[in-house]
Amino acid sequence: MYRVVVFCLFAVVLQAATIKMSQEQKDSLGIKIQEAVEISKIALSSYNGQVTQSQKDTLEISFAHDVIVEEIYIEKLSKVKKGEKLLRISSPLLIALQNEYIQAYLEVQNSVKTYERDKLLYENGVIANKRLLTTKREYESLLAKQFSLEKELVVRGLSQKQIAGILESRSVIASQNIYAGQDGYIYGLYVSVGSHVDAGVSLLKMYVNGKQYIDINVPLRVATTLSLEDSCIFEDYKAKIVAISNVVDVDSQTLLVRAEILNPDGVLINGIYEVILLKSVQSAVKVKKSALVFVGEQAYVFKETTSGFEVIAVKIVQEGPVCYVIESTLHSGDKLAASATAALLGAMEEEDE
Repeated sequence: MYRVVVFCLFAVVLQAATIKMSQEQKDSLGIKIQEAVEISKIALSSYNGQVTQSQKDTLEISFAHDVIVEEIYIEKLSKVKKGEKLLRISSPLLIALQNEYIQAYLEVQNSVKTYERDKLLYENGVIANKRLLTTKREYESLLAKQFSLEKELVVRGLSQKQIAGILESRSVIASQNIYAGQDGYIYGLYVSVGSHVDAGVSLLKMYVNGKQYIDINVPLRVATTLSLEDSCIFEDYKAKIVAISNVVDVDSQTLLVRAEILNPDGVLINGIYEVILLKSVQSAVKVKKSALVFVGEQAYVFKETTSGFEVIAVKIVQEGPVCYVIESTLHSGDKLAASATAALLGAMEEEDE
């Protein structure tokens, strides 16, 4: 018990102490000085990670009806810009629906005229109310058919502008071009010119230029120290951690960590890379190992002042082959004793006595 009390008292005194020393005394001891270098991140171990893309940024083009491919304007793996033509297609079913829609529209126009005429005849007492109601029902039935066909055309890919053009010209759209909705590149092209493609079957697969991520399986002991403030690097790419799973893989005892790639140009989707995790640290500096002295398990450094050296307690965050990363009250540029620290510790003990 006595030894513990003495040791604790010595540690408290040491932490608050200043060693007074002239420049001549420093020179005689051969004390070398180093500057503390502020550190905002420390590198943890490296792990394999796989590049992924959000599911919403993977597009497959297919249709709700059979189509025939008339022209192909792109090639597999080619990059495309928003608005660029991809394919030209036609559909016998779509042509038939358009013709039916035009016919339904004309029938509605004729029915409107008949209904308006019968309303006038009824008001003048020429026809009975029963005849007017029959005409009205016929008009409403034809109008409902037109609206139903119009919805069908929209479902099958025609815009309201295209539908209005069909009615204005009284002619069908025999074929239509398919355009890229966003920048991206063609990952899969599954058709050739003249191909008959069934409803629901994909014609091509496209990756758009959306967010890209790298997924890393990180051992539990490391993953639990990470936060959304941390990041990672691989090759020339930088990524910021955006999600840390809370479900542990039973077999590997790892957690899935996802990082958003900040400069994704050129990265290979589904590619596997060696990823270095970077943990954010605060109030941390890097110093040479020779700058530290230990009293029990507590580490100290000697910060140079105008009158000598101030003794400062530090916490080791990471150990490298040459340097420590430490947390303390030190700042970048603070000057620390990097040699003769044992002599300084001896001097401190003498002053304490």
